[in-house]
Amino acid sequence: MPEAVLGRSDKKPMKTKPLLNLRFCFVMLMLPIVVTRAQAQTEISQARADKSSEPWHVSVSPYIWFAGLNGNVTVNAVNAPIRESFQDVADNLKVGTLGLIDLRKGKLGTVHDLMYIRVGEQTQVPWGQTLLPLNVSVRTFTYSPAITYEVISGQRFGADILGGLRYYHVGTHVSIHQGGQSAKDYSLRENWVDAIGGARFRLQVAPRMDAFLFGDGGGGGSNITWQLGTGVGYRWPHNVSTQIGYRLLRFHRQNVEAEGFDITEKGLIVGTTFHLR
Repeated sequence: MPEAVLGRSDKKPMKTKPLLNLRFCFVMLMLPIVVTRAQAQTEISQARADKSSEPWHVSVSPYIWFAGLNGNVTVNAVNAPIRESFQDVADNLKVGTLGLIDLRKGKLGTVHDLMYIRVGEQTQVPWGQTLLPLNVSVRTFTYSPAITYEVISGQRFGADILGGLRYYHVGTHVSIHQGGQSAKDYSLRENWVDAIGGARFRLQVAPRMDAFLFGDGGGGGSNITWQLGTGVGYRWPHNVSTQIGYRLLRFHRQNVEAEGFDITEKGLIVGTTFHLR
Protein backbone atom coordinates (compact mmCIF):
# COMPACT_ATOMS: atom_id res chain seq x y z
CA MET A 1 0.00 0.00 0.00
CA PRO A 2 1.32 3.42 -0.89
CA GLU A 3 2.98 5.27 2.02
CA ALA A 4 0.76 8.30 1.45
CA VAL A 5 -2.25 6.18 2.20
CA LEU A 6 -0.66 4.94 5.38
CA GLY A 7 -0.09 8.56 6.54
CA ARG A 8 3.71 8.41 6.48
CA SER A 9 5.73 11.41 5.31
CA ASP A 10 9.27 11.95 4.05
CA LYS A 11 9.48 15.63 5.15
CA LYS A 12 12.77 16.53 6.84
CA PRO A 13 12.75 17.99 10.39
CA MET A 14 12.79 21.85 10.57
CA LYS A 15 16.14 23.41 11.40
CA THR A 16 14.83 26.10 13.68
CA LYS A 17 16.58 25.00 16.85
CA PRO A 18 20.18 25.58 15.58
CA LEU A 19 19.20 29.09 14.38
CA LEU A 20 17.72 29.92 17.74
CA ASN A 21 20.84 28.62 19.43
CA LEU A 22 23.05 30.89 17.30
CA ARG A 23 20.95 33.93 18.14
CA PHE A 24 21.02 33.05 21.81
CA CYS A 25 24.82 32.70 21.76
CA PHE A 26 25.20 36.03 19.97
CA VAL A 27 23.02 37.78 22.54
CA MET A 28 24.97 36.23 25.41
CA LEU A 29 28.27 37.29 23.84
CA MET A 30 27.13 40.87 23.29
CA LEU A 31 25.46 41.28 26.66
CA PRO A 32 28.69 41.82 28.66
CA ILE A 33 29.88 44.38 26.09
CA VAL A 34 26.62 46.30 26.27
CA VAL A 35 26.59 46.21 30.07
CA THR A 36 30.26 47.26 30.27
CA ARG A 37 29.68 50.15 27.87
CA ALA A 38 26.65 51.29 29.86
CA GLN A 39 28.66 51.15 33.07
CA ALA A 40 31.49 53.13 31.44
CA GLN A 41 29.06 55.79 30.24
CA THR A 42 27.59 55.98 33.74
CA GLU A 43 31.05 56.37 35.29
CA ILE A 44 32.01 59.06 32.77
CA SER A 45 28.80 60.95 33.44
CA GLN A 46 29.36 60.63 37.18
CA ALA A 47 32.96 61.83 36.84
CA ARG A 48 31.84 64.81 34.80
CA ALA A 49 29.18 65.63 37.35
CA ASP A 50 31.72 65.35 40.18
CA LYS A 51 34.18 67.51 38.28
CA SER A 52 31.61 70.17 37.51
CA SER A 53 30.51 70.24 41.14
CA GLU A 54 34.08 70.42 42.50
CA PRO A 55 34.65 73.85 44.08
CA TRP A 56 37.30 76.39 43.18
CA HIS A 57 40.28 76.61 45.52
CA VAL A 58 41.60 80.17 45.88
CA SER A 59 44.75 81.33 47.65
CA VAL A 60 46.39 84.76 47.87
CA SER A 61 50.07 85.14 48.82
CA PRO A 62 51.53 88.59 49.46
CA TYR A 63 55.29 88.40 49.88
CA ILE A 64 58.45 90.45 50.17
CA TRP A 65 61.52 89.79 48.05
CA PHE A 66 64.78 91.15 49.44
CA ALA A 67 66.35 91.10 46.00
CA GLY A 68 69.89 92.13 45.31
CA LEU A 69 70.60 93.03 41.69
CA ASN A 70 73.62 92.15 39.55
CA GLY A 71 74.18 92.84 35.90
CA ASN A 72 74.66 95.54 33.29
CA VAL A 73 72.45 98.24 31.83
CA THR A 74 73.40 99.66 28.44
CA VAL A 75 71.89 103.07 27.64
CA ASN A 76 73.03 105.18 24.66
CA ALA A 77 76.27 103.16 24.40
CA VAL A 78 76.97 103.76 28.11
CA ASN A 79 77.43 100.45 29.92
CA ALA A 80 76.49 100.83 33.58
CA PRO A 81 77.39 97.88 35.83
CA ILE A 82 75.16 97.22 38.84
CA ARG A 83 76.36 95.21 41.81
CA GLU A 84 74.01 95.25 44.79
CA SER A 85 74.53 92.74 47.54
CA PHE A 86 71.97 91.72 50.16
CA GLN A 87 73.51 94.22 52.59
CA ASP A 88 72.70 97.09 50.21
CA VAL A 89 69.06 96.07 49.84
CA ALA A 90 67.80 97.58 53.10
CA ASP A 91 68.89 101.08 52.02
CA ASN A 92 68.06 100.94 48.31
CA LEU A 93 65.13 98.57 47.86
CA LYS A 94 61.60 99.98 47.60
CA VAL A 95 58.89 97.37 47.47
CA GLY A 96 55.71 98.13 45.58
CA THR A 97 53.29 95.28 44.76
CA LEU A 98 54.45 91.73 45.22
CA GLY A 99 51.93 88.93 45.32
CA LEU A 100 50.78 85.58 44.00
CA ILE A 101 47.19 84.53 43.25
CA ASP A 102 46.52 80.81 42.76
CA LEU A 103 43.18 79.48 41.46
CA ARG A 104 42.52 75.75 41.09
CA LYS A 105 39.59 73.52 40.14
CA GLY A 106 40.36 69.83 39.98
CA LYS A 107 43.68 69.30 38.23
CA LEU A 108 43.55 72.54 36.24
CA GLY A 109 44.49 75.90 37.66
CA THR A 110 45.85 79.32 36.92
CA VAL A 111 48.50 81.34 38.75
CA HIS A 112 49.19 85.08 38.57
CA ASP A 113 52.49 86.50 39.86
CA LEU A 114 52.96 90.27 40.28
CA MET A 115 56.24 91.93 41.17
CA TYR A 116 57.53 95.50 41.35
CA ILE A 117 61.06 96.34 42.49
CA ARG A 118 63.04 99.55 42.43
CA VAL A 119 66.75 99.65 43.19
CA GLY A 120 69.45 102.30 42.94
CA GLU A 121 73.19 102.36 43.19
CA GLN A 122 76.16 104.67 42.96
CA THR A 123 79.13 103.37 41.02
CA GLN A 124 81.93 104.59 38.74
CA VAL A 125 82.55 104.40 34.99
CA PRO A 126 85.55 105.36 32.86
CA TRP A 127 85.26 108.85 31.34
CA GLY A 128 88.36 109.78 29.38
CA GLN A 129 91.31 109.33 31.70
CA THR A 130 89.23 109.51 34.89
CA LEU A 131 86.50 107.65 36.72
CA LEU A 132 83.28 109.57 37.10
CA PRO A 133 80.57 108.91 39.71
CA LEU A 134 77.51 107.26 38.25
CA ASN A 135 74.01 107.01 39.67
CA VAL A 136 71.90 104.15 38.35
CA SER A 137 68.26 103.42 39.20
CA VAL A 138 66.32 100.46 37.83
CA ARG A 139 62.58 99.81 38.10
CA THR A 140 61.27 96.35 37.24
CA PHE A 141 57.61 95.33 36.94
CA THR A 142 56.67 91.82 35.88
CA TYR A 143 53.31 90.10 35.53
CA SER A 144 53.35 86.35 34.94
CA PRO A 145 50.02 84.61 34.22
CA ALA A 146 50.22 80.85 33.65
CA ILE A 147 48.02 77.77 33.32
CA THR A 148 48.89 74.89 35.66
CA TYR A 149 48.08 71.18 35.47
CA GLU A 150 48.52 68.79 38.39
CA VAL A 151 50.40 65.69 37.23
CA ILE A 152 51.05 64.18 40.69
CA SER A 153 48.57 64.56 43.52
CA GLY A 154 49.63 62.94 46.75
CA GLN A 155 49.39 63.64 50.43
CA ARG A 156 53.17 63.90 50.75
CA PHE A 157 54.27 64.86 47.23
CA GLY A 158 52.71 66.94 44.47
CA ALA A 159 53.85 68.25 41.11
CA ASP A 160 52.42 70.72 38.58
CA ILE A 161 53.50 71.65 35.08
CA LEU A 162 52.80 75.16 33.85
CA GLY A 163 52.90 77.30 30.75
CA GLY A 164 52.20 80.98 30.27
CA LEU A 165 53.62 84.44 29.65
CA ARG A 166 55.78 86.95 31.48
CA TYR A 167 55.31 90.65 30.78
CA TYR A 168 58.17 93.02 31.59
CA HIS A 169 58.25 96.76 32.06
CA VAL A 170 61.80 97.84 32.88
CA GLY A 171 62.96 101.42 33.18
CA THR A 172 66.39 102.76 34.03
CA HIS A 173 67.95 106.16 34.58
CA VAL A 174 71.69 106.72 34.38
CA SER A 175 73.24 109.98 35.57
CA ILE A 176 76.97 110.69 35.21
CA HIS A 177 78.31 113.38 37.55
CA GLN A 178 81.33 115.60 36.94
CA GLY A 179 82.59 118.27 39.28
CA GLY A 180 79.63 117.85 41.59
CA GLN A 181 77.13 118.48 38.78
CA SER A 182 75.28 116.17 36.46
CA ALA A 183 77.17 115.92 33.18
CA LYS A 184 75.02 113.37 31.32
CA ASP A 185 71.59 111.89 31.89
CA TYR A 186 70.26 108.87 30.02
CA SER A 187 66.96 107.05 30.33
CA LEU A 188 65.62 103.84 28.84
CA ARG A 189 62.20 102.20 29.10
CA GLU A 190 61.36 98.85 27.56
CA ASN A 191 58.23 96.66 27.45
CA TRP A 192 58.17 93.09 26.18
CA VAL A 193 56.59 89.66 26.64
CA ASP A 194 58.21 86.23 26.96
CA ALA A 195 56.65 82.78 26.65
CA ILE A 196 57.57 80.58 29.61
CA GLY A 197 57.17 76.95 30.65
CA GLY A 198 58.12 75.22 33.86
CA ALA A 199 57.09 73.15 36.87
CA ARG A 200 56.61 73.35 40.61
CA PHE A 201 56.96 70.68 43.29
CA ARG A 202 55.82 70.20 46.88
CA LEU A 203 57.16 67.71 49.44
CA GLN A 204 55.80 67.24 52.95
CA VAL A 205 58.75 67.07 55.37
CA ALA A 206 56.76 67.27 58.62
CA PRO A 207 53.08 67.13 59.64
CA ARG A 208 52.67 70.90 59.12
CA MET A 209 55.74 71.72 57.04
CA ASP A 210 56.31 71.50 53.26
CA ALA A 211 59.34 72.09 51.10
CA PHE A 212 58.77 73.68 47.69
CA LEU A 213 60.69 74.08 44.45
CA PHE A 214 59.66 75.98 41.33
CA GLY A 215 61.28 77.04 38.11
CA ASP A 216 60.56 78.18 34.58
CA GLY A 217 62.33 79.44 31.48
CA GLY A 218 61.68 80.81 28.03
CA GLY A 219 62.15 83.76 25.75
CA GLY A 220 60.63 85.94 23.09
CA GLY A 221 61.17 89.59 23.83
CA SER A 222 64.15 88.52 25.91
CA ASN A 223 67.07 86.66 24.45
CA ILE A 224 66.60 84.38 27.43
CA THR A 225 64.80 84.44 30.75
CA TRP A 226 64.58 81.94 33.59
CA GLN A 227 63.88 81.76 37.28
CA LEU A 228 64.36 79.30 40.14
CA GLY A 229 63.06 79.32 43.68
CA THR A 230 63.03 77.03 46.70
CA GLY A 231 62.12 77.16 50.36
CA VAL A 232 59.91 75.81 53.14
CA GLY A 233 56.42 76.64 54.34
CA TYR A 234 54.57 76.10 57.61
CA ARG A 235 50.79 75.60 57.74
CA TRP A 236 49.13 77.40 60.63
CA PRO A 237 45.54 76.81 61.74
CA HIS A 238 42.68 78.70 60.09
CA ASN A 239 43.94 78.21 56.48
CA VAL A 240 47.05 80.38 56.79
CA SER A 241 50.64 79.41 55.97
CA THR A 242 54.01 81.16 56.00
CA GLN A 243 56.87 80.65 53.55
CA ILE A 244 60.55 81.56 53.54
CA GLY A 245 62.95 80.79 50.73
CA TYR A 246 65.28 82.01 48.01
CA ARG A 247 64.40 83.19 44.50
CA LEU A 248 66.50 84.03 41.44
CA LEU A 249 65.22 85.71 38.27
CA ARG A 250 67.40 86.46 35.23
CA PHE A 251 66.58 88.18 31.96
CA HIS A 252 68.75 89.33 29.06
CA ARG A 253 67.41 91.66 26.38
CA GLN A 254 69.42 93.52 23.76
CA ASN A 255 67.77 95.62 21.04
CA VAL A 256 69.13 96.68 17.66
CA GLU A 257 70.32 100.04 19.06
CA ALA A 258 72.74 98.16 21.37
CA GLU A 259 70.64 99.15 24.35
CA GLY A 260 69.32 96.65 26.82
CA PHE A 261 69.51 94.82 30.10
CA ASP A 262 71.41 91.82 31.39
CA ILE A 263 70.12 91.56 34.94
CA THR A 264 69.93 88.94 37.67
CA GLU A 265 67.69 89.59 40.66
CA LYS A 266 68.14 87.23 43.59
CA GLY A 267 67.51 87.14 47.29
CA LEU A 268 65.42 86.07 50.24
CA ILE A 269 61.61 85.77 49.90
CA VAL A 270 59.20 85.90 52.85
CA GLY A 271 55.47 85.52 52.36
CA THR A 272 52.12 84.52 53.81
CA THR A 273 49.42 82.52 52.05
CA PHE A 274 45.72 82.91 52.81
CA HIS A 275 43.61 79.98 51.62
CA LEU A 276 40.27 81.67 50.95
CA ARG A 277 38.40 78.59 49.67
